[in-house]
Amino acid sequence: IVNGVSKDFFPLNQEPQKSIGPTVITFVGTVESWVNFANIMDAISTLNYQNNGKFILKIIGDGSKLREVKETVHQKGLNESVIFTGWVSYARLHEYLKDSDICILPFDGGSISSLSMPMKIHEYAISKKPIITTPLPEIKKMYGPSVLYATTKEEYVKAIKLLEDKKLKLLLIEKAYKIANNYSWEQLAEKYECLFNN
Repeated sequence: IVNGVSKDFFPLNQEPQKSIGPTVITFVGTVESWVNFANIMDAISTLNYQNNGKFILKIIGDGSKLREVKETVHQKGLNESVIFTGWVSYARLHEYLKDSDICILPFDGGSISSLSMPMKIHEYAISKKPIITTPLPEIKKMYGPSVLYATTKEEYVKAIKLLEDKKLKLLLIEKAYKIANNYSWEQLAEKYECLFNN
């Protein structure tokens, strides 16, 4: 049974019309050992050095590694560039995604994450947010070229800069949105009900 998305909980969070302010790069999920923020933090540090403080990382969630991640942020001198919201109820996630410019899935590529298909990618896509993700096999199989892939600092920098191209950004958003639409829990439930009844 594949992961799905509750479309009712994620009304279209179109990109806000803002002419000024930082680019907000958002992660939603559990902060555990299989999530690796080191390279995205280094990318943001590099981009902010080049662009005079233009990028913010927002981490929405809690977990056993949260304290460690906060310590890393302090050690890297990124306190002004990383926002921690803590745990947020599922019903309110769309509010926190609304001001996001890019959403990320920075997994470590280890055995646990390499076999997973994170539900969050559907939630990002159904909210019409561009996505940068670790190239996990299931994500590549399902979303293919509708998302950008990054693992290293350099790859994150390149992907973030690519999304400054509004035409490309909108193209990726629409492609991923169409894919996510096929994974609503309602549609999946109908498919499984048909299978069980046959």
